[in-house]
Amino acid sequence: GAYESGKVAISQDDRDTPVAALEYELNAAKEYLQTMTEALESSNDELKLANEELKTSREELQSANEELKTVNAKLAAKVEELRQSNHDLQNLLESTQIATLFLDRTLHIRRFTSTTKELFNLTDSDIGRLITEIVPRIDLPGIEGIVKEVLNLQHPSETKVQVKGEDRMFSMRVLPYRGFDGAVDGVVATFVQITDLIHAQAAAERRAAQQDFLAILSGAILRGQPASALMETAPQRMAILLNAHYSKILKTLPDGENFELVARFGFRESEGTLVTGGTSQAGYTLKVREPVIVEDLREERRFTTPKLLTDNGIRSGISTIIAGPDGNWGVLGVHSEVVRSFSADDIKFIQAVANVISTGLQREDALCALHESEERLAAALRAGKLGVHDFDPRTGLVKWDHTMRELWGVEDDAVIDYAVFMAGVHPDDRAVVQAAVNDALNPDAAGSYNAVFRLINAKDHAVRWIRADGDVTFEKGIPVRLVGTVTDITERRRIEQHVQLLMREVNHRAKNLLAVVQSIARQTAKNSPPSEFADDLGYRLQG
Repeated sequence: GAYESGKVAISQDDRDTPVAALEYELNAAKEYLQTMTEALESSNDELKLANEELKTSREELQSANEELKTVNAKLAAKVEELRQSNHDLQNLLESTQIATLFLDRTLHIRRFTSTTKELFNLTDSDIGRLITEIVPRIDLPGIEGIVKEVLNLQHPSETKVQVKGEDRMFSMRVLPYRGFDGAVDGVVATFVQITDLIHAQAAAERRAAQQDFLAILSGAILRGQPASALMETAPQRMAILLNAHYSKILKTLPDGENFELVARFGFRESEGTLVTGGTSQAGYTLKVREPVIVEDLREERRFTTPKLLTDNGIRSGISTIIAGPDGNWGVLGVHSEVVRSFSADDIKFIQAVANVISTGLQREDALCALHESEERLAAALRAGKLGVHDFDPRTGLVKWDHTMRELWGVEDDAVIDYAVFMAGVHPDDRAVVQAAVNDALNPDAAGSYNAVFRLINAKDHAVRWIRADGDVTFEKGIPVRLVGTVTDITERRRIEQHVQLLMREVNHRAKNLLAVVQSIARQTAKNSPPSEFADDLGYRLQG
């Protein structure tokens, strides 16, 4: 066949010639070259396209690298922030001095603060060990059960633990440890020292108990309970409230030097025992007139150690004065078998008890004096037949003594008011009495009540003359009290009336006698010369 597409057609016969063969091969080579050129061009196009894609990929890779750099920078910043936060958290935990222990779900130690090392005897190599393999310095019973309970219930648990052989106390609080996803991945236990808090709480409770005792003691004094009865029980309560072993109350003897043991707790000696004073602690307390505190009696140089204290093995104590009506009544002391100190609150407490007992003693003395005074007053009122009244103008109520009730004729248990008072006044004298009361209650007046009136007894209807006196107390211009006395002046009025009758009779007789004398004088003057008038008149008067 013939070649197409611009190719030269060569017949079969021509091919057999050398020229024709060369031409044929040349054409074939050209055709192959053309095909190769086209293929190369196609490859070049593909290479260009691939190159463009490569450039695009390189640009994308560069963009990705830039993004990675940005992300790496942000990640580095986050890592630094996290590192700083970890440092801050670590410093915070260290600064709080709170022992903190982190455990996983299987009770293996994750980490702990430096304060925890001292409580659990931990070292850095203990991380990863079971907490149950550690022998802590604190009494920590049931830690495994506590952790399991917190993990199961997912609620905090709190308990108090104590350092073995020491007075230190800690509050152990175990909480669930949550991961980033919120799942519980272990526990965190904190140990906060509460020794001072417990001591403060115990001191507050002891102080509250002391205040309650003082209130009971004061209430008993106010209710009139004898001070001697209070002193019988006070030493025991004081020893308990001050965590002491002994307490005593000494009464100063008349010689002012020695004492009598009137109440005690812990001492073997009985009440009534004579205690030598002088240079003893009790005597020294009277001398300095202030609380005396002894922390160690064996090192005391201010006074001589009394036999009462040494015989009972006392090492420390505190004593204070009990004041009485006429000076120092005695000494109150609290003592301990061990060397100890007493706080300012302890000193205030023992002083307060001594003051309450002193108040009771002085109250008894004052009540005794008041009773004697009241008896003398009652005797004087009875002797003078005086009645006492106490009127409250605001309520209208009146307080009367027995004499007043007898005068008005009312029962001792009857309630008295102003109406009862006025009902006993004679109707003709009520206006005078009311005017006297109104004048006394007037704040612009003198505030004195004085009235004389007749009284009708409600029982026997006897009429008596009464003199009433009193003074009014005002508060901010308002009368609040009228207190005074009444006197039965019936006999005095009878005597005064009898005297007046006698005076009228004397006057009448004197006038008659004077008339007779005048008549005799006139007759004498008529019949006698002036030089003899005096002698004649005397003669006739004697006649």
